[in-house]
Amino acid sequence: MENAAKALFIAAGVLLAILLLTLFRYLSSQMSDSVKDIYDLLDQSDVAEFNQQFIAYEGRSNLTIQDVVTIVNLAKDANKAQNAPAPVNVQVIVVNGATSEDWAVKYKDMSTEQIIEANIEDVKNNATYSCANGIVTFDADTGLINSITITKNTP
Repeated sequence: MENAAKALFIAAGVLLAILLLTLFRYLSSQMSDSVKDIYDLLDQSDVAEFNQQFIAYEGRSNLTIQDVVTIVNLAKDANKAQNAPAPVNVQVIVVNGATSEDWAVKYKDMSTEQIIEANIEDVKNNATYSCANGIVTFDADTGLINSITITKNTP
């Protein structure tokens, strides 16, 4: 009788150990999924924060040359991949009549003052630009902005 009781205790111990291991595995899996969800939310937040700096100009039709230069500088900084959640190549396409140029590339090595000096006629004439067409494109894989088109308003 004594051996049967010991066998039952051993069997109960083994079942309890299996139950605890199963519970531990389940909790570990749940915690892992929760951590993954938190990291996904942080990634989405980084993407939204990155995009917001450009989206702030979307829909505006009274941008000054200083606003356009600010957008160009944001794009140049982003293209250096210092403040982007993933590597990007943001284009700032400025349309002036029939011409269309990527100012992020054209003025890549110029300071803010040099860009304004290169467009001094627009400063003197109080030229305005428009991003009202909503031409902002996003990368399908990362969700990051990769192009913003700005059109020079005709007087």
